[in-house]
Amino acid sequence: GVGGYDPFYLDNPRLKQGKHQTLLKLPSYQISLLPFVRPKRLKEQLNEQFQQMHSWLHPSMTLSKLRNLKADLFGLIDQLPELDAATVACAWAYFERLVIKGAVVKTNRK
Repeated sequence: GVGGYDPFYLDNPRLKQGKHQTLLKLPSYQISLLPFVRPKRLKEQLNEQFQQMHSWLHPSMTLSKLRNLKADLFGLIDQLPELDAATVACAWAYFERLVIKGAVVKTNRK
C-alpha cells in the first residue's frame, strides 16, 4: 500500500555487480559482458551506487554495512533456536525504517 514497507527499497538484491558492463545487442539476442572486479573494488562500487541511489542517507550507512548487519541479525536464528524467524524479520523491517528516517548512523547502529 501507500507508504508501506518495501523490503527491497534499501537492499535491492539486483545490486550485485559493479557499474561497468558492456551490452551487445545482436540480431536475435543480447549479451552482457561483466569485467572481473576484485572483491574490494566491487564492494566500493556497490557502496558508491548505493550512496547515489540513497544520497539522503548518512554517508556512514553503506550497502555493505547494511548487508553485514542483516546477516548478523538473521544469523542469530541459528545461534538461538528459541528465537522465532518472524521476530527477527520484524526486527529487521523496523531497523530499516529507522535507517530510512535517518535515525541510525554509524555511532548508534549496533
